[in-house]
Amino acid sequence: MKNSLILLALSLLFSSAAISQNLPARSPKSTLKQKVGLCDINIEYSRPSARNRAIFGSLVPYKEVWRLGANECTKITITQPLIFGRSVLDTGTYAMFAIPQEDGKWDIIFNTDYKQWGSMSYDSEKDAVRVIGGASKNEHTESFEISINRISNYGATILIRWEGIKVEVPFTVETDIHVEKEIETAIAAGKELEQVHYKAADYYLQMKKDTKQAMVHIDKSIAIEEGYFNLFLKAQILHEDGDNKAALKLGKKAKKLAKKDKKPGWVDYMDRNMEEWK
Repeated sequence: MKNSLILLALSLLFSSAAISQNLPARSPKSTLKQKVGLCDINIEYSRPSARNRAIFGSLVPYKEVWRLGANECTKITITQPLIFGRSVLDTGTYAMFAIPQEDGKWDIIFNTDYKQWGSMSYDSEKDAVRVIGGASKNEHTESFEISINRISNYGATILIRWEGIKVEVPFTVETDIHVEKEIETAIAAGKELEQVHYKAADYYLQMKKDTKQAMVHIDKSIAIEEGYFNLFLKAQILHEDGDNKAALKLGKKAKKLAKKDKKPGWVDYMDRNMEEWK
C-alpha cells in the first residue's frame, strides 16, 4: 500500500511537471498597440507561418470564415468608435474574422463574441460590423501579420499581410469631437487653466489651422498668467494671420522672458522662427 502511494505521488509529480512545460508555439502570440488620434487600439492575435504551403484558396479556403490568424480568435479592443465608411464600430472588444474572396473583396468581420476559439463557434447573428477590405498582391510575408499604418490624427489603415497577399481596411476616428470634449472637461475642472487654454490654442493652430479659436484660448491663457510659452504661441498665431510686425514684437518679448527663465532651447526655437518671419 505504501509503495502504491509513493508511485501515485511520483506519477502526479511528473504529470504536473509535464503540464507546466514552457514550449515554443508554432503560431506565437502577438499584441499590437497603436494610438490613432485619441483612440487606443489593441489587437491580440497569433502568427502562423507559411512554411512553403499554399495559403489562400488552399489552407485558408475562399468564401469561408477564417479566424484571421491561428489558435484563439483574433481580438481587437478600441477606446473610441472606428468609422468604416458608413459603418461605425462602437467602443469595446470584438473578435475579428475574415472571409477571403478570390476577387480581392474580402469581408472583414467584427463580432461581439471575442472569447471563442478560432472560428468554430462563429455566429453571424453576433456580428457588430462587417466591412470590405481590399486585397492585392504583395511581396512574400512568411509570418502572418496585422499592423496599422498611414496613421494620422483622423484615421489609419488596418493592414493584413500573409504569403503574397495584403488586405487594407481604412477607417477614420472623430478626433475633433473628442478633443473638444476634453477641452470642455478640463476647463470645467478649473485646474491649471493657463495650460489648458495654451494647449487648446496650440491644437487649434497646429491641427485645425483655426486662428480665431486659437486666439480666443491663448488670450485666456495669457490673462491668467503671462509666460514665454503662451506669448510666443500668440506670436505664432499672429504670424499665421499674416501680421508679422506684431508677431515679431511679441516674439521678442517672449524671448526676453525665456532668457530670464534660463530656457536656452526655447530661445533657439524662437530665434529660428522669428528669422523666417523677417
